[in-house]
Amino acid sequence: MDSHAWPSNLKNIMSHNRSNLPQWGQWFLKRLLSGEDYEFFSGDLEESLHKDLERKGCLRARLRLHIRLSTIIIPILMSKLRWTVVLIANDLKITTRNIKKHRVFSLINITGLAISLAFFILLISYVKDEWSYDRFHAKASRIYMTTVEIMNNPPAAVSAPILAEPLRAEFPEIVNVVRYWCTSQAVKVGTFIQNQDVALADPGFFSLFDFPFLSGLPGKAIDAPYQVVLTEESASRIFGTVDPVGKVLSINMGNQPQDFMVRGVLERIPGNSSIQFDLLVSFDHISDIFQQEFTGGLIDTPFFHATFLELHPESNPKDLKAKFPGFVDKYYGAHFQKFEMDQSSVRLGLYRFQDFHLGPMGSQSLEGQSRPLYSWILFGIALVVLLLACSNYMNLSLGLSSLRLKEIGAKKVLGAGKIHLIRQFINESLLLSIFAVVLSSFMAVMIFPRFNQYTGKTLSIDYLINPSSACVLLGLLLLTGLISGIYPALILSRLKISDIFSGKLKLGGKNILTRSLLIFQSVLTIFMVAGSLIMIKQISYLTREDLGYDYRNVVAVPTYSFWNNDESGDRALAAFQRELEKNPEILAVAGTSGYSTPMGYSNRTDYEFQDSLVTVAHKRVDYGFLEALKIPLLQGKNFSRELSSDIEDVVIVNQALVRRFGLKDPVGKNFSEFAKDTRPGGYKYTPTIIGVIQDFHFASLHQEIGPMMLNMRPEGPYMYILVCLRPGNPASALTAMQEIWKETIPNKPFSPVFLDDTLKSQYRREQNWGWITRISTAFAVLIAGMGLFGLTALTISRRTKEIGIRRVLGANIPAVLSLISRDLIVLILIANAAAWPMIYWAASNWLQSFAYRTPLALWIFPLAGAMVLCFGMIIVCVQVMRSCLQNPANSLRNE
Repeated sequence: MDSHAWPSNLKNIMSHNRSNLPQWGQWFLKRLLSGEDYEFFSGDLEESLHKDLERKGCLRARLRLHIRLSTIIIPILMSKLRWTVVLIANDLKITTRNIKKHRVFSLINITGLAISLAFFILLISYVKDEWSYDRFHAKASRIYMTTVEIMNNPPAAVSAPILAEPLRAEFPEIVNVVRYWCTSQAVKVGTFIQNQDVALADPGFFSLFDFPFLSGLPGKAIDAPYQVVLTEESASRIFGTVDPVGKVLSINMGNQPQDFMVRGVLERIPGNSSIQFDLLVSFDHISDIFQQEFTGGLIDTPFFHATFLELHPESNPKDLKAKFPGFVDKYYGAHFQKFEMDQSSVRLGLYRFQDFHLGPMGSQSLEGQSRPLYSWILFGIALVVLLLACSNYMNLSLGLSSLRLKEIGAKKVLGAGKIHLIRQFINESLLLSIFAVVLSSFMAVMIFPRFNQYTGKTLSIDYLINPSSACVLLGLLLLTGLISGIYPALILSRLKISDIFSGKLKLGGKNILTRSLLIFQSVLTIFMVAGSLIMIKQISYLTREDLGYDYRNVVAVPTYSFWNNDESGDRALAAFQRELEKNPEILAVAGTSGYSTPMGYSNRTDYEFQDSLVTVAHKRVDYGFLEALKIPLLQGKNFSRELSSDIEDVVIVNQALVRRFGLKDPVGKNFSEFAKDTRPGGYKYTPTIIGVIQDFHFASLHQEIGPMMLNMRPEGPYMYILVCLRPGNPASALTAMQEIWKETIPNKPFSPVFLDDTLKSQYRREQNWGWITRISTAFAVLIAGMGLFGLTALTISRRTKEIGIRRVLGANIPAVLSLISRDLIVLILIANAAAWPMIYWAASNWLQSFAYRTPLALWIFPLAGAMVLCFGMIIVCVQVMRSCLQNPANSLRNE
C-alpha cells in the first residue's frame, strides 16, 4: 500500500525523522542494550508498528507495541538482575576468602572501625540530644519567651508577674500567655519530708507544652488553687506504688505549709527539656510564697520567672517586638515618671524558646543550659576518631595490595574491567563496615550507662532504635565503607597488567599516600594526647587553687529559707549556735546567704563610678563568718555584737572592691563619697566601710573575683548554716545537728553536705569533659596503635627475606630495629611540627574561658609527642623482636 494513501493521522504517527517508540521504552532499551542491539530491536519494533498501523488501526497498533516492548525488556531486566546477583555473590565469596586469608589485618580493620563507630555513635547521640532540646513540643516553633534588659545589664529571659495580662489584652498576635517559675520547697506526706522542685504555672501550661499524662485531665489539673500535678518519678518517690491521684500532700509555700490534692501524674519528663520539675501547682500561689500581691510597675516589681508566649502562625516576632516600647509607655510610663527614671532603661524583647538551651540567654526558671561550642567540640572529636579508623583501613588496604597484585593481574587478563575491580574492593570495604557497625552498636549499648555518668545525660538504646538513628547508622555504614575503600579501589583498579607482572610495582611502605596518612594519624593522636594533658592540668588547678578561705571539715546545712519574711534560717542558726558550741566536736558555727552555693552572693547592686557601672555583690553573714572560714581581715574590724548599727549601716568589703573604686584609705568611708546607687530612692544602700578582707572566691574560678560587701542586714534570710567540725569522725556532730534541726524546723528536710563537695560540683562539667577527653584520647591512641601494628606487620612480612639475610650476616636486633623504625621516627617528628601550632591555638582558646587558669606549659607539647613516639616504638619493637627471634633459615625458605 502506498504511503500516500494513508490517512493523515497515520502520516503524523509515522515519521522518518524521529523514533516512534514510546519514551519509556527508548529509555530502557538504550540502557539495557548495546548500540547495535538497540538499532536491531528498535528497527524491528518500528517495522512491526508500521504493519499493525496498516492492518489494526492506531490504538491497537500502539497497544501491541507496548506489549512487545514489555516482552523484550522484562527478560533482559531479569537476566541483568540474575547476573548482578551472581557477580555480587561471587564478590562476597572472594571478599570472605580474603578476610579469612588475612584474618589478623581484617580483625584490626573491623575492631578499629567498630571502636571508632561506637564512640561516634555515643558522641553523635549526645550532640543530637543537645540540638533537640525543647523541640518535641508540637507548637515549639511558635513558642517565645519575653526577655528584659535593665540598664546596661545583659538581657535575660525573665519576666515580671504583672506583664501577662496586659500582653494578652494588647496584642492579638499572642494566642496564649503562660507564666512559669520553678523553686525548691519542702514536701511532706506522713513521715516523708524532702525538698522537691515545685513549679508554678498558669492553667494554659498543658495546652502550650506537650507533657503527656499517665492519669488525670490536663485541662483541669491546675485550673484552681491547692491542686498539684506530680511527675512519674516524684509520684513513685513520695507515694511509692500507691496511686497518688486524689491523695493530699503538704507543700511549704514560702514559710507556711499548705495542703494540696493530687490531680494528675505526668509521664517522665524528657531529658532534653529545659522545663524540669517534680510538682506543678497554679501560679496563683506566687503571692503565698512572696507574701505579697504584685500590682506595681516594672520598677518596683521583681523579674524572676519566665513568661511564654504562643504566637499566631501568621504573626511576625520582629513586628511584635517593635511594638514593645509603645506597650511599656502605655501601661507603665507613669511608674517611670514616679521614680524619675528613663523609660529606655528597661527594654522588653522576644526569644525563641527552642533556642534557649544552646543560646546565651539565661533564666532562673529553666535548666540544662549548655553551649553550642561543646557540641561542636564533641562532634569534632568523634570525627577525628572516625577519620583515624578510616585512614587505618586505607593504609592497611594499600599495604595488603602488594599481596594481591597477582590476583588483580589475573582478573585483568581474564577481562575484568575497572568498574568490576572497583566494585569488588568497595564491596569488601562495605562488608567489613557492616561487621563494624553491628559490633559498634552492641558496644555503644554497653557503654551508654557509663557515658551517661560522665555527661549527665539519660541516653539509652532508644536513641538507636528509631528511624532517624537507623538512617544515621546506614549513613555511617556507607560513609565509612566508601571513605575507607574508594581510594584503594581506584589505585588498584588503575594498575597496568605489565606493571603488575613485572614484579617491580610496590604499594604501601614508602608510598607518599601511606606516609601522609601516617603523619595525619600521628598529628591527630598527638593533638588528642596534648589536649587531654592540658585539660587534666587545668582541672587539677581548679580543684587545688587557694580559694582564700578554709573549706576543709566545714558542713553546709541548707535552711531552704529563700524569702525575706522567712525567719526559719535565723531560728535554726541561733539554735545551732546555742547548742552546738557546747559540743567539743564543733569548732565554729556561722550563718550565710548565697545563691547556688554557700559561698555565693545574695544580691547585686550597680553603682555609678566615673561614668561607668560597677556591680557589687552582697552577702549576708553573721558575726562568726570570718573566723569560721579563716578569712583574713586586712584592715579595720569585724562586726560587733555590742554595736546595733553594725546590723544595718556598715559593711566589710574585699580587696577587689577597694581596687575597683580606687580607695586608698577605705576604712571609715561611706559609699556615697565615691559611688552612687542606681536603684530607686527606697532601695538605695550607702553603708560605711568598717573593714577590708582578703579576696576569696565567692564564685567559680571561671569568673574573676569581683567587688563584694559583707553585711548583716536582714534583707535576705540565712540560706546556709556553716558548721566547722573537728577533724576526725563527724558522725556524732551530724547526729547532734539533726536532733536540733528536728526540734527547730520540723517541716523542712535536714540535708547537710560538706563544703568541699559543694565546691567541686561547680567544676562537674570540666571534670566530665576531662573524662570524655581521656576516653577519646585512649580510643585515638588505641586505633592509631592498631593501624601501626598492622602496617608494621605488613612491612616486616615484605622484608622477611631481607631481615633473615641480615641476621645470617651478623646483624643484631638493635640494628634491625633501627632499620625498620627509622621512617617511623621521621614521620612522627614531622607530625609533631604540624601538631604543636594546632595544640597551642586550641588550648589557648579553651583556657580563655577561665578567669583563673594554669599557664600553658610548653613541656606538654614534647611530652605528648614523646608519648606517641614511645607507644609507636613499643609496637615496632614487639614486631621486630618476633621476627628476629625466628630461625633465619625458616624465613629464607618461606620466601
